[in-house]
Amino acid sequence: MVSEHAATCPRCGNPIKGVTPAPGYYQANQMPPPQPVYVQVYQTPMPPPYTQPKSPVVAGLLALFLGGFGIHYFYMGKPVPGIIFLLFCWTLIPAIIAFFQAIIYFCTSEEQFNRKYVNN
Repeated sequence: MVSEHAATCPRCGNPIKGVTPAPGYYQANQMPPPQPVYVQVYQTPMPPPYTQPKSPVVAGLLALFLGGFGIHYFYMGKPVPGIIFLLFCWTLIPAIIAFFQAIIYFCTSEEQFNRKYVNN
C-alpha cells in the first residue's frame, strides 16, 4: 500500500507519475529539505594606518644629495614616485626636480611637512 501523498515508491524509490507530494511531506527514507542557515558577519572598521612623523630636514638633505634616485620619496613612504625617479635617473631630470623639492622641504615647518607630504 502506497500513501496517496507519496511521490516515490517506498520499495524501489522510483517516482510515481501524476502524484505531487503535500507541502512539508517527506518519506521516512528521505531526508527533510535543508533549512537555510543565516550567518551574521560583523566587520569592525580598521583604524587608519599610523605613519610616523618625518623630518623635513632629513627629507631635504636626501632630496639634495640623493634626490636624482628618488631616495627622499622612499623616506617619506611613497615608493611609486621613488621608482619613477629611479627609472629616469639617467636623464638628470629627477635630480633637477629634487633640487627644487629640497628647497621647498627646507622652507616648510615639520607639522606642515607631515600634513602635506607624508600623511596624504
